[in-house]
Amino acid sequence: MHYETLQWKVAENVGILTLNRPEKLNSFNLRMFEEIKEVLRGTEDNASVRAIVINGSGNSFSAGGDMELLKYLQGIEAGNPLEKALTDLLELGNRLYELEIPTVVAVRGYCLGVGLSLALLGDIRLASENAVFGAEFIAMGIVPDMGLMYTLPRLVGPARAKELILTCRRIKAPEAERIGMVNTIVPDKHLEEEALKIATRIGKLPAVAIRMTKKGLNQSSAGQLEEMLQYESRAQAVCLKTEDHKEAVAAFLARRKPEFKGK
Repeated sequence: MHYETLQWKVAENVGILTLNRPEKLNSFNLRMFEEIKEVLRGTEDNASVRAIVINGSGNSFSAGGDMELLKYLQGIEAGNPLEKALTDLLELGNRLYELEIPTVVAVRGYCLGVGLSLALLGDIRLASENAVFGAEFIAMGIVPDMGLMYTLPRLVGPARAKELILTCRRIKAPEAERIGMVNTIVPDKHLEEEALKIATRIGKLPAVAIRMTKKGLNQSSAGQLEEMLQYESRAQAVCLKTEDHKEAVAAFLARRKPEFKGK
């Protein structure tokens, strides 16, 4: 399928989603929001996609929201019409966060505004040494959106998140790694290769266990211990009946490499 603002391909159980507006530093327009949601919807019923890499074409991940998008939103009537339009648009954040398929985000160059929001919704983040991060919403007279006020404090702590959001300060890759915004820094020329390596490794593991584990980890950030114990019991009851679990046990006993089928 052809997309105007994205590139999407699947290889060896890994989907690669590339933001593709390099002439605009991959800034978000209305079409990009809708196309990303369309790709994610398509993965929900596609058992062959077991992990996703998200990156950007050219020299940047994403410089944030396109000015034409902001003008479009300014033109919508205040009150319920504008709130509904924003809810529909930013539903992408919830869809990506709750996606059962693990996501590996590869960031080079600018990762600003809603681009940062998108990156922080991923499960694992890699950054090239030239990556620059910034939550610059307030500088534009707007508030952080698409989940940034939820994800950033959970990654870097409330005090650090407030400082970065309220000052609109940009940070470079070493600081982002030090405070926990990204998992690791990778040489720029190896960024996609390393992201694909991680996603491929995830994609070869038992799919049901992977998906249920990700869902549980997401719930744990807001839930209580008792709720997590109940979820773990339900999830474990499902996993113990899967073919992949039985294969893992059989392979362990036979001292051979397991062959998982995602079932």
